[in-house]
Amino acid sequence: MGVGNRFSYRNLSLSISLNGSYGNQIYFQGGEINLNGAAVQNQLATIADRWRSLENPGAGFYSRAIRNDYAFGISAGTTRYLFDGSYIRIRDVNLSYTFPALIQHKWKLQGLSVYADITNLYTFTKYPSYDPEGSTSGIIWPKAVSICFRTQIQEPIRLACAQASNPSIEKRYYSLSL
Repeated sequence: MGVGNRFSYRNLSLSISLNGSYGNQIYFQGGEINLNGAAVQNQLATIADRWRSLENPGAGFYSRAIRNDYAFGISAGTTRYLFDGSYIRIRDVNLSYTFPALIQHKWKLQGLSVYADITNLYTFTKYPSYDPEGSTSGIIWPKAVSICFRTQIQEPIRLACAQASNPSIEKRYYSLSL
């Protein structure tokens, strides 16, 4: 599912698009190592609430920590590693400002705008791995957050006047991205 909206006020514009999924379950294969207390590498934070003793049984979901090769995959193929795959992702955010005509005329510019674009801003999910859209093996990196600042400037006003007298002159737009 996806939804988008655009809000404008005077010369300022904000558009946001969201996407997501609801009601699905994902088998997290990486949980066979990262959630069974047997790995020597980093574990997911939820494993901290594992069984420690009779006096401190934890949440009752995770077994005690062990380090033996036989522990890997002992619970493979069970529903233990089925997780809610529902999520909502803020996919794109675009903020733009178009300078007023008075300022553009004073600076002898036309079509002067500045933009800020953010992609993959945040994902709301309870899925324990990086990305509910990614691989079930847990061997996938999270989607990169991309931030881009842009300016757009059209040729000076004198070109627009020249174009009016000679329609074969084409308008050129310049864009600068950082």
